Amino acid sequence: MTNEEINNFEFHAVNDPFKSIKAQEVIKKDNKFIVKFSRKELENLSENYGLHVISNIYHDHIVEISKITNEKTNVI
Repeated sequence: MTNEEINNFEFHAVNDPFKSIKAQEVIKKDNKFIVKFSRKELENLSENYGLHVISNIYHDHIVEISKITNEKTNVI
């Protein structure tokens, strides 16, 4: 995706980019990331949010929702 160091993962509202849900925990393992969000915040998440990857130089990279996995189901 990028050669930049990854700092954080956030969901941003499409209509209000300053409204965001930040990851509670980010774990890097074998060049993959395990990102944990608050269950309560994710329950209220709608399709009006997009997942953004924030790099060390504050670039925003948008991730396709189809590439997100669910730990409980292990579906890619």
